[in-house]
Amino acid sequence: LIQGDTVPVKLKELDFGIYGPTRFEKDEQRSLHFFDKLSEAVKKGLVGSPTKDQIEMICCLNSAACIAAGAGSGKSTTLALRVIYMLMCLGVDEDSITVVSFTTASCDDIKAKLKRLFDHFGIIVRDKECKNLVRTYHSLLLNVFAGGRDSILGCDFKYFENIDDDKQRKSYGDNSYITRMSSA
Repeated sequence: LIQGDTVPVKLKELDFGIYGPTRFEKDEQRSLHFFDKLSEAVKKGLVGSPTKDQIEMICCLNSAACIAAGAGSGKSTTLALRVIYMLMCLGVDEDSITVVSFTTASCDDIKAKLKRLFDHFGIIVRDKECKNLVRTYHSLLLNVFAGGRDSILGCDFKYFENIDDDKQRKSYGDNSYITRMSSA
């Protein structure tokens, strides 16, 4: 219980949702190496020095975690460092990580941070793999529901087939909701 304005308020219990209470196992040696590399990154100015709360998030052993903070507070940097920690210290396979953000601009920002930090931490990730690692919410949903034989629908599905031409359609990248449709 916590004290509210006038009445004690009972906090909601943690909902493990679809992920359950399973926790990752941390490799202590790799974790020490991670923090050595992180200290170097801070000294080089690649990232700011993480706060205690950010470190808790980066090193969280739960399979799913949530960041809620104001603009400019370091969410995307914390998220990028979380991905690196998961790869380096928790033995998580790169193909099982998906970072989801709402806008293309925020995805581009996270991808750029990841690329810089991957290089610093000595993690080899090709540009295509990095692009698949960070997706917009819309791109992820489009892929899940109609992204080929592995999708829920089990086939390719063409969105906005009434856009004037293929070149124009392809120029929208992973945000299919930003389009110009023909009069048809």
